[in-house]
Amino acid sequence: MTYEPPGVFTRSNGERLFALSNIHKLTGVPAHEIVDAILKEKLTIELVNGCKCVREPELKQYLDGRAANGK
Repeated sequence: MTYEPPGVFTRSNGERLFALSNIHKLTGVPAHEIVDAILKEKLTIELVNGCKCVREPELKQYLDGRAANGK
């Protein structure tokens, strides 16, 4: 069994999703920037057990783009 921090979900296919409420804690990105990315459709919300989540590959792509822009 592997430890997953609160707000991280792993599907049976190995895909990881991060709860929207914890992304700012796990990444250090301010919550308002995450909300802006969602509104600009750079991140897509998926529901997992009633929790709003973002897929790991999509989040990594956003964070990489953010780092490339010097943020």
